Amino acid sequence: MERKIKFRAWDKENKEWSEYFLGVDKDGKPLFDGGDDLYPDVVVNCSTGLKDRNGKEIYEGDIVKNNDIIWELYWSDGCYKMAKNGVKTDNDHLFIDEAQHSEVIGNIYENGDLLNS
Repeated sequence: MERKIKFRAWDKENKEWSEYFLGVDKDGKPLFDGGDDLYPDVVVNCSTGLKDRNGKEIYEGDIVKNNDIIWELYWSDGCYKMAKNGVKTDNDHLFIDEAQHSEVIGNIYENGDLLNS
């Protein structure tokens, strides 16, 4: 089964998701409709390929709630991991079972304050 790799791009200057983002080239450089220099300061997030309990796609940079604990998803050492209270460890990997029981409640760019609750 083939899986399409999905990306999204956060425009740091305008503080919004770029509607002109097309994806990344073979070197991981963001590509935009209308020219690559449209948004020079972006953060590209990749989909985990997993969905939360509501069927919402989970991306790195998302904030999820699982068993009343709030986690930040990030990529490290070739896998997706979950940081609790901003603490990143090597032990908190995102597993399919956890994703299916989690709920995306925001992301670190628009809802970073959720990590302090």
